Amino acid sequence: MAPKVKKSASKEEESKKNKLKKNQANEEAESETNKEEIQPPISANDVYQSTSELSKQEPALSTPEETVQITYEEPVLTSIIVESYEGEKEKGLFEGYGKAIYKGGCVYEGEFHLGIMHGKGTYIWPNGVIYEGDFNNNEITGYGTYRWCSNTGDPSKWATYRGQVFKGKRHGHGIFKSGNSPVIFDGEWHMGKRYGKGKIIYDTKGLSYYEGDWINNRKFGWGIRHYPSGNVYEGMWVNDVRHGEGTMRWFDKNQTYTGQWENGIQNGLGEHNWYLSRVEMTQYSLRNSYFGNFKNGKRNGQGTYLYANGTKYEGNWQDNVKHGWGKYTYKDGKVYEGYFEDDKMTDSPSFNRTSKVAQEISKIKVRIPSAGTTLNLHYLKNNQDSSRHDFDLKLDISSIVDDFTDDKKEIEAVQAQKTIIRYLDLFKQIYRFYSRLGFDSSPDNTYVLNRMQFWRFLKDCKVHLNEHYLTLMDFDRLLNPKMNADDMHCPYDKILLRDFFNHLVLIAYHLYQDQYDGSTNAISWCIEKLIVDNILPCSCNVQGFFYADVRKTINILPNMVKAYEIYKFLCKKRTKKPFDFSMTMRSFLNILNELKMLDDRILSTKKVIGVMSSDNPIVFDSDNSFNLDLEMSFLEFFETLIGCALIFEDKKKSIKSRPVTSKLAANSERDIADYESEINEKKEEKEDVKNETQSDAKREEQAEEKVILEKIEEIQLPSKALSDRTNKLEDEDTDFEFWIEKNNYFFNQVFFPNAEKYNEITKLINISL
Repeated sequence: MAPKVKKSASKEEESKKNKLKKNQANEEAESETNKEEIQPPISANDVYQSTSELSKQEPALSTPEETVQITYEEPVLTSIIVESYEGEKEKGLFEGYGKAIYKGGCVYEGEFHLGIMHGKGTYIWPNGVIYEGDFNNNEITGYGTYRWCSNTGDPSKWATYRGQVFKGKRHGHGIFKSGNSPVIFDGEWHMGKRYGKGKIIYDTKGLSYYEGDWINNRKFGWGIRHYPSGNVYEGMWVNDVRHGEGTMRWFDKNQTYTGQWENGIQNGLGEHNWYLSRVEMTQYSLRNSYFGNFKNGKRNGQGTYLYANGTKYEGNWQDNVKHGWGKYTYKDGKVYEGYFEDDKMTDSPSFNRTSKVAQEISKIKVRIPSAGTTLNLHYLKNNQDSSRHDFDLKLDISSIVDDFTDDKKEIEAVQAQKTIIRYLDLFKQIYRFYSRLGFDSSPDNTYVLNRMQFWRFLKDCKVHLNEHYLTLMDFDRLLNPKMNADDMHCPYDKILLRDFFNHLVLIAYHLYQDQYDGSTNAISWCIEKLIVDNILPCSCNVQGFFYADVRKTINILPNMVKAYEIYKFLCKKRTKKPFDFSMTMRSFLNILNELKMLDDRILSTKKVIGVMSSDNPIVFDSDNSFNLDLEMSFLEFFETLIGCALIFEDKKKSIKSRPVTSKLAANSERDIADYESEINEKKEEKEDVKNETQSDAKREEQAEEKVILEKIEEIQLPSKALSDRTNKLEDEDTDFEFWIEKNNYFFNQVFFPNAEKYNEITKLINISL
């Protein structure tokens, strides 16, 4: 459309004119919408006081908040009928700089070309909206600024948009500032709407904001929301509400929730933690924590509640209270199993509760070793304390005590308990060390061991390298015979310190009962052998690809969640009791082959077997053949994938090391060059003084060169030491960046896409069958 001045208007022009008049009647100078986002109530009852106060409830948490989103519409170019024009012309057409007043009161001042607005210019609508920026063939396209003046002469109260535009709409990257509120949006736009990545700030201090994905002006996808109260949500959004997987942190209440959300409230599987204010290594070793099912923001269905003092409830919940069948384990190991109604036991426990308060397991302070250190016999001898024989601990080892005659059952159980108490410091130290793997810090300085970390402990201690060929999956079945088959190998399952003691006793007995020499009590002998042969020489020296470096662990952790879902899908149900799901190394290789990932050029079968055997030498049999029928726990599955990522060759991907030179080293090199230049100059001068005595000149030359060389050596020595230290740090950084880049590429560009396609095809085949 060209705003040309014509003596007579054709019928076609009149038709266009009528359409534009309709558009002008429908245009809006500005539109404003206010929206209130209210944080749904989060239930937080059952914060443990004592075992006699189980029915206490705490009020629900609610943090109302208000966020304002203001949208201003871009007006259209309402008319092309020129009433007056001042400026340059060429061959009767507007050309160059000029000012045109259009019918209806719109004004354009700027560049024209061939009679149309083209180039830089300013367009003003009658209602006060101003656009200043690029024009292209009579359209607002390019980069520019909108101002919504809102009938006020104060420019500070004008709403503005500065950024990319296309056909008059905000399109591309731009920054919008509201006129009558502190709202600022900086991000991507699509045809006038927030679409893509962007950050919206709701207050003047920048404390309340959302940063993440947008679709059609709504939060949609992954994003982080910082609320005015200081609370933070990080996770998935759908239509401006929390929906999907996400983590909410209530800093004002010292609580967190990680799990599924639906329409803004907890719904599905999740974990809620109540943090207690404490310093490291104080009386309590745990936090109040619930892991299980939620419905409409309340605990409903199956779930496990861990209390700060070590008590645990596993069972059914209804509207935030224990209701139905459940198992209640006291901190001393005694168990009540039965029905609960309205948060109370329907029957009394079959044992007598003592009034004596048991010594807390975590009371004794011990030094925590750093990764890479090992324990030794000197530590063990100097940290035994016979005064702890009155420690109130009940081991659940009935499955192995029943193997003994009646007159030995009690003796074996008591002696096993005394052995655990005798080495309490050692076990506590190990428990705390492994429970911290993969965590940079904890809000309340507490850590609870999970099954993934426990698997790593067993592998570090080389427990899996036994003559019985017991795998980590076999140990899961031995240690949790009554657990649901679907949850038996869950890497997120919590293992309390009391459970850790039980597991050590059971593992020791199953490993070494055949070697028992009859010299003392059998179970105690097996425990001591496990300590001497496995724990002391090997524990706390982290191996494998996942936990060895905390920086790498934290960065690769997001891939673990998705990898576990794929692992569960790929596992097959066993035909033997307890009919759990598992995967062998052979089936793992077959799956990689079906995913079309095995190739001699990029990832050969031999290399994958090498990765699997790096932490499990028994993959190779004595006759140099492969033992691929061993089961793989999720830890082994995930670490094998990480190892495959590091050896995966892709011609399209290459990582170059970046040379870094310190300023001090560079200066030293310049100084050396100056001294060497001085030597050369001296040599040239000496060629011009041949008439002088040769012997004297030679001595002077040698003396001067010796002084200069000494200076060079003085500079080179510290420079070399500094360069060595710098190169070492650079190598570590380069190795870390290389490791992260290789893994992110392998998981996100290779394994996950191929696995998802395989899952879809498998599901379709199962449906057709």
